[in-house]
Amino acid sequence: MTATRIISFSEGGDYTEIYHYAANLRGIVINTITMLERTIDTFLAYHYTKDNSSRLELMNTVFATKHISFEAKRMIFDHLTSTHHAEYKKLNLEGVHAKLDKFNKHRNALAHYVLDLKPDAIELFKKEKRVTFLKFEKSIENVTYTVEEILAIESEIYSFIKPIAKMLGI
Repeated sequence: MTATRIISFSEGGDYTEIYHYAANLRGIVINTITMLERTIDTFLAYHYTKDNSSRLELMNTVFATKHISFEAKRMIFDHLTSTHHAEYKKLNLEGVHAKLDKFNKHRNALAHYVLDLKPDAIELFKKEKRVTFLKFEKSIENVTYTVEEILAIESEIYSFIKPIAKMLGI
């Protein structure tokens, strides 16, 4: 059986630019969220052991695996920082739960929603450089992003990573 191409993104046309543009927008947020998640993994490992070998083992067998979700890490992180790390309150990371939830919603939209290639979405992209992604669940939900909005999300995520990295001394 041979695969049939529905739309060619490499041969030009209306789809090529929006496809590559959307891929770049997705990549910015997903890469930054991955960095955030690894920073949280490191924080969790540092909390539970001071031995570098044990930290690495904890990262490789528990935190940086598919067996523990970002949501579970967020809950552990939230608990540990609020109960064991007084210095955390000085780092201006108010609303940790809400921020991590917001970051994760953007990540999920960009990782899992389908790029909208309907004529009206293509036209919106051409006029405003706004990319539309579609979520199919009970009904169709659309989410749009511009590069400015993506860069603002990236900046907000980095502003969340920096104080955690500072606490870790990295």
